[in-house]
Amino acid sequence: KYFYEGSSGLRMTLTKFVAAKEPLEFFNIEVTNSGAKPRELEMKSFVKWALGERYPASDFETTTDFDSGRGAIFAENPDALKPGSVAFHAIVGDGTPGQKNDLFSLPEDPSFSGLDSRLRVAPGETKRVSYALGMAANKTEAERLVDKYRRVADVDAEFDTTMRGINRYLDVI
Repeated sequence: KYFYEGSSGLRMTLTKFVAAKEPLEFFNIEVTNSGAKPRELEMKSFVKWALGERYPASDFETTTDFDSGRGAIFAENPDALKPGSVAFHAIVGDGTPGQKNDLFSLPEDPSFSGLDSRLRVAPGETKRVSYALGMAANKTEAERLVDKYRRVADVDAEFDTTMRGINRYLDVI
């Protein structure tokens, strides 16, 4: 876990973990406003896709597809170590649905992509956002994984499963 507390009354916690049995990792951000006025936050994430076996030479072969219904970006590269595999990046939580952000994208290098979400946190309130980054055998499986973790409660349940697994191993030491 990483903690930040600013003089403005905002407190943030970042928890990063890998799913117990799924090929994805989560970045959970919890924001608490202990200040006197509401805060409007712009949450951003960026990914540099490195999907090709011949990376970085195969970067230009990476293609991305933004699915606005899922708030997710799917990325593919025909030079992938596992042919047909699809990477994905999604955002879920208390903010607005993920929107595509091409701030760092260039026509000659399509391997950068990002997501934006807006988060309003009232005084005394705590809000949460989770980013997921993963890889699946194909597009259907990638969509299934994004759909499986559509709510923060789903991400929390996966965190609990992961921690139980870790604790089982540590308990025998």
